[in-house]
Amino acid sequence: METTRIKENYLKDLHQICFKNNIPFVSFRSPQSNGIKTLVQFKGIPRELKSLRELNELSGFIITPFFNDSRDASFVLEPDVVVDAYNMNGKLADSLKQIRQYRSVEYLNGRGYYVAEKKEFIRQVKEIREEISSGKIKKAVLSRIHVEPKNSPFENSMLFTELCKKYPHAFVYVFQIPGAGCWIGATPEPLVLIRNGMVETISLAGTQKLSDLPPEKVQWPLKEIEEQDIVTQYIENVLFNFNVKDFQKTGPVTQIAGNLVHLKTRFLFDADAIGHHLGEFVSMLHPTPSICGSPKEASFKILERIEPHHREYYTGLLGPVNMNNETSLYVNLRCMKVYENKFALYLGAGITSGSVPENEWEETNQKKMTLMSVIEKLNHLC
Repeated sequence: METTRIKENYLKDLHQICFKNNIPFVSFRSPQSNGIKTLVQFKGIPRELKSLRELNELSGFIITPFFNDSRDASFVLEPDVVVDAYNMNGKLADSLKQIRQYRSVEYLNGRGYYVAEKKEFIRQVKEIREEISSGKIKKAVLSRIHVEPKNSPFENSMLFTELCKKYPHAFVYVFQIPGAGCWIGATPEPLVLIRNGMVETISLAGTQKLSDLPPEKVQWPLKEIEEQDIVTQYIENVLFNFNVKDFQKTGPVTQIAGNLVHLKTRFLFDADAIGHHLGEFVSMLHPTPSICGSPKEASFKILERIEPHHREYYTGLLGPVNMNNETSLYVNLRCMKVYENKFALYLGAGITSGSVPENEWEETNQKKMTLMSVIEKLNHLC
């Protein structure tokens, strides 16, 4: 126990130095792993990416927004140092403390956000259902923002380590990048995993509260089954269009994600099938109907009109690419942007013809509990 506390203090010290000096960094913990990696870039700022197609040639940790435009850039953090687990030597700490060259990180003042209350959210759900009834789309994923106060003094590093403990099956991260801000999350949804010569992608959709039943005994309503099947069919079509024909498909099965469960279908195939075209494959795959809708272009335009807020890096992609011969790209869900005295939590729900507006509002409330339970605990300690 004492050793764990010492290690957490090492990590907290590293984070504090990076936060204080606005140094770009990311710490992350992969699902079902005890290992935490921290990547720090102190010899320059993370490079902006013009297109996901650039993934073919780079190595580092990428962060992309839901929609790449003039407001939000995609970045690749190319580390000058990689700190495994909690080990940080004094020489590194002293070097980082001397750095003063970085501009202020945007989360200190932010660009504002829009919070839709229940009445407005329900109206938005009904508007999407009308679009579905007209035949324009089959599904759209509607999102909203919930703002939670941040008491002082609040350690962002502690929030990260607490999420690692509480959600062993999630990809947990904290990053700080000038121009993007500070974000923290615990996402259950991988988009593309490449290791040992194999590619894995996941269809994850449909949501209900975690119960006492074992996963294999969970009963799923038709609405949730149809919602997940839309994502599964989309991924199969992408694989077919990319000429990936020899793949293993398993599921759907029930996947636990914090206080919720989702339906998951897994696709696995040989990495040679995409060769040196990772960027093209990811560009074709993202965004899937699990975070945007179906058809993709039509649902995206409807969401642009209906959603009053800007998603920024919520439902974008993040993760290490081409590092140690592995790639782990995750969809940025169960996440929040960190402001000086508050957190902006991003929440979403898939809307289909069978959606009940009140139920969709409640689904977003359940999704925020992943982060809220830890925030409330640490706010109480402040």
